[in-house]
Amino acid sequence: MIIRLAKFSGFCFGVRRAIQLAMDAAAKANPVYSLGELIHNPQVVQELQQQGVIVAHEAQALRAATVIIRSHGVSKSVLATLREGGNEIIDATCPYVNRTHELIQKANEDDYPVLILGDPSHPEVSGMRSYGDAKTIVYEPGTPIPEGFGNRLCVISQNYPEDRESAKIW
Repeated sequence: MIIRLAKFSGFCFGVRRAIQLAMDAAAKANPVYSLGELIHNPQVVQELQQQGVIVAHEAQALRAATVIIRSHGVSKSVLATLREGGNEIIDATCPYVNRTHELIQKANEDDYPVLILGDPSHPEVSGMRSYGDAKTIVYEPGTPIPEGFGNRLCVISQNYPEDRESAKIW
């Protein structure tokens, strides 16, 4: 039997970085909390739990704790809640996701409307949306394409969907 591994298989660098940050944090402090599952991979989440990384689901519940922000990032309001709670924050947001936040803010400063292509209920998209203004909207595949953007538009896309089998074509 011949087994061939795809050239670009496995975790992206942003996910590898998040896992490494979580493992490093768990080696220094215990417990460490991940706000939501660090990545969408049950085996990795379980392994991290065995090392002392506990999945928390509510930012308000975390006080004076070590908290890892997962690779999807969080909204501006969640980040503020974590800071108000006196938490040590380890930001494992993927640099590509952080870049979308910067681009959305810059587009709004330059008075461009922003169209985010993605699942509005996904944490990454919720976080992205929070960096926009009233002219920042989320377009979900299968819904009517919004109109009235004018001559300028910034289009940002959610990163790769976890379940490519059910991913919809833009």
